[in-house]
Amino acid sequence: MDLLPALVAKLLITAKMLAGYPVPAVPPAVSFASDRELAAIACEGGCQAHGLLNGLFLPERGIVLSRRLDPLRDVRARAVLLHEIVHFLQERHGRFADRPACERYLLREREAYAVENRYLARYQEPPNHGWLMVVQNGGLLACRDDAR
Repeated sequence: MDLLPALVAKLLITAKMLAGYPVPAVPPAVSFASDRELAAIACEGGCQAHGLLNGLFLPERGIVLSRRLDPLRDVRARAVLLHEIVHFLQERHGRFADRPACERYLLREREAYAVENRYLARYQEPPNHGWLMVVQNGGLLACRDDAR
């Protein structure tokens, strides 16, 4: 029996509790990919993200997680899945859609990391500091350049 759909349903309820999003009738598709495939999808072949990504959400494909993750057995992997579920819900509900693309990306990431870290705190796990990497890798500067 595949337990992943039940976990996704539970995490959709968690996203409702932590971020206020309604639980949709149809959950996101969830698939797994190698680190190389994940980097190719995320960077369209133009970056060196191999081994750095844990997951991503694409509106046309759904959630793609690294095969390294086991969200059924590992709370930190579940938190990554929850993070991507938040992105699914943001897209579905047009969260920050009125903002320029770069700013929308940063606002969505900030919210997804906040939900992920609240979830991790429930299990006395240290926070994921990925948000700092987003900001330090020029995210805010790129948005300022976008606004010109």
